[in-house]
Amino acid sequence: MAPRLSGERATIIEVVTTASRDEAHHPLRIAGFGACMISGYPHKGGGLFEVACSFVEKTLSRAVQSTIVTLGGFPAPRGEKHLKKKVFGFNPHYIVIQFGATDAQCPVRAASRQTDRCSKPVGSLRPSSALRITAYHSQPATVLSRLRWEIASLIGYLRKIEPITPRSLYVAAIERMVDDCLSAGITPVVLSPFVYGSRYTMRNAIPYTDALNELHSRAQDMIFVNCCRLFGNLPKSMILMHDGFHLSRMAHNLLGETIGQEIVADIMTKNVDRFIGAPILDTAPARCTHPEILGRIVGTTKPAQSEIEMGFGDGAVHRVCAEVQREHWNPPVGLELTGPLPRKYGTL
Repeated sequence: MAPRLSGERATIIEVVTTASRDEAHHPLRIAGFGACMISGYPHKGGGLFEVACSFVEKTLSRAVQSTIVTLGGFPAPRGEKHLKKKVFGFNPHYIVIQFGATDAQCPVRAASRQTDRCSKPVGSLRPSSALRITAYHSQPATVLSRLRWEIASLIGYLRKIEPITPRSLYVAAIERMVDDCLSAGITPVVLSPFVYGSRYTMRNAIPYTDALNELHSRAQDMIFVNCCRLFGNLPKSMILMHDGFHLSRMAHNLLGETIGQEIVADIMTKNVDRFIGAPILDTAPARCTHPEILGRIVGTTKPAQSEIEMGFGDGAVHRVCAEVQREHWNPPVGLELTGPLPRKYGTL
């Protein structure tokens, strides 16, 4: 008989069903599609998308193949037409869609508006101009940055500046991209607009996020990351660069890890779905702690508090990789062993 678990909790990091056995030995393909910050701009390497892919690969112990299509300062309606042409050929399992920061922006300078044309990507400018622009965007926030953001906000209120893309056009473009992904069997990961230094722009951006949340409630299998909520309780000087628009290195890391957690949770949920209907020949008691996974099991979205008996049946589970909870995992995957695994599946 397999030994019982010690006092330390053991968390299931990966559950791979027989049906997904081949998937576990093939790379997970994740694509990034969006404006400049999907690539980590203005930083060199280690952007939000790269962090997300690294998190998924490390957590699942599964190779990840990734590709990025970045469209500079494109708003969503302008970038939409490039999705199928530039990304679908990669045949990704997930596409991280990052539009909204440009769309919801209320720029003080008229030259920054992109209602009739998209801004030129940095790579399309003369080298001297590109270097100058990147150097400006790369300046970290300082005490004076807050003053700059307040002045921009005051000007916005006085002029009643409109966002670059009307909310209805923005949401419609995102919804079409989501529908295209789902029709192709791809899971879209939609990011809301980020935070802004200007309180005026921030106030106007919140309805964009609310509209995406409503879209998320209608679109099954869409993953939505609410960046306003993620960054909302943190000082803007930690999240933003001096320009009050581009994200800091810390913000890229935080957002990337959050995206990675969402993708991992989605994979785990889908694996649990496959597992539930399998025959149970041997059992290992387990407690479900993840609200979304619990909802799939018992038909409720209430936070999980009760224990659920679940079995690792022959032909249902190919591999269970369990680790003592010294791993840095937050939130937990959602399945906590409360008893021993049958001998045939190995010991802990």
